[in-house]
Amino acid sequence: MKTFICMFGFAVVLLSVNAMAQSIDQRYPAGDIRTLEVKQDRGNIYITGSNTDYAHLQVNKVKGGIGCMTKIQNENGVLLIKSAHALFSGFTCEVDVILELPRQVPIHADIGASTLHIKDMSGPIQLSVGAGHVEGTIASSDTNIKLGAGRINLGWSEVIKSGKVDISVGAGVVDIKFPRGTVVDQNLTNGFGVLNSKLIGDSSSHFKVEAKVGFGSISFDYL
Repeated sequence: MKTFICMFGFAVVLLSVNAMAQSIDQRYPAGDIRTLEVKQDRGNIYITGSNTDYAHLQVNKVKGGIGCMTKIQNENGVLLIKSAHALFSGFTCEVDVILELPRQVPIHADIGASTLHIKDMSGPIQLSVGAGHVEGTIASSDTNIKLGAGRINLGWSEVIKSGKVDISVGAGVVDIKFPRGTVVDQNLTNGFGVLNSKLIGDSSSHFKVEAKVGFGSISFDYL
């Protein structure tokens, strides 16, 4: 296990990790990362899947003084990245996270006002976003996204035969695209706004797609 806490502006270092300053750059053997957990108040998060032998993590401070803290912990196969202000919850701590890791690693993210960019990930994805933007191209057959306010723009790079996509948005825009040949059992609910789906629906399909938006619009289409 390796854990360190970097207080941008000053540093507290555990287990002989010498880290101080505005950025963190770490590599881990790919086999050591079985799950990713991200908790972040503000900033951009870039997650890219690859077949590399190492997971590569970069953390860069964008805004926030003393007390803007990033905790990185790799324990029992779970890589935890947590950024927040350690002194006052209302103070700004904006951090950009850039991560390259094996495609199949499950992602669990709980973020505030952030933009999450995902590319080429195929494992389960569970996201909770307060106010922000989720975008990218994925191949996950198990996706659950809860967004308070903002926009979701996602495309699937592979035809999924079995699985589930569940998206819930309080106020915002959902724009989802699948490859041609994808057949779904869809259930779309929109409180106030526009609902548009050009997908081929079949209640016998093993690929379930559900989307709910309180205020805004839902658009499902083919690439």
